[in-house]
Amino acid sequence: AVIRITSLTIIVLSIPVGMLTDVVIGLIVAFIGLFMIFYPEMDLKGKANGKRNELEAEIPRFLDLLQTALYLNMPVEQAILITCNNMDGVISNELKESIAQSQISVSGWQTVLQDLALLYDVDTFTELILDMITSYDKGASISESVSRKAKDIRQSHLLRVKEKASRTTTTILLPVVLFKIIPMLAFLCIPMYIQIKNGL
Repeated sequence: AVIRITSLTIIVLSIPVGMLTDVVIGLIVAFIGLFMIFYPEMDLKGKANGKRNELEAEIPRFLDLLQTALYLNMPVEQAILITCNNMDGVISNELKESIAQSQISVSGWQTVLQDLALLYDVDTFTELILDMITSYDKGASISESVSRKAKDIRQSHLLRVKEKASRTTTTILLPVVLFKIIPMLAFLCIPMYIQIKNGL
């Protein structure tokens, strides 16, 4: 709020500054004020996207560790806590806080994990939480649900890596074609063109 009030003050002051000194200086001052209004929001969005991407990148490792804990027939909350204690990052910190919150409140682990999934809005993470809750509610094996999800994520990750590799190959080939093959063809074709022209 303080930054926005300061920004608006700067924008208002840019009018007399422009009139008293120079229009260009007034426009620069106004631009600084506008930048100060939008920068905090852009900065927050950037940090939020960074945390979201970090959480998504940590999911495969988290699932691998969680599978092991669930195979030992631990309660879900305990399995998640043990998994989080064996790794570091956004996902472990957030899940530890959520489980701790569920233990001191009336709401169970299902509710706090759903809230966390809604907060981050990462499709993979949301699907994982919903699968775990559905399996728990139906009395099915959460371990099998997590294993299936881990397999799906590994396959989709592999497809993304292959797609990225093909895009990288295309990006590398384009400069080679433009700056190496085309000039070489031109270098070979010019003498032929001169000979044909002289022959005619």
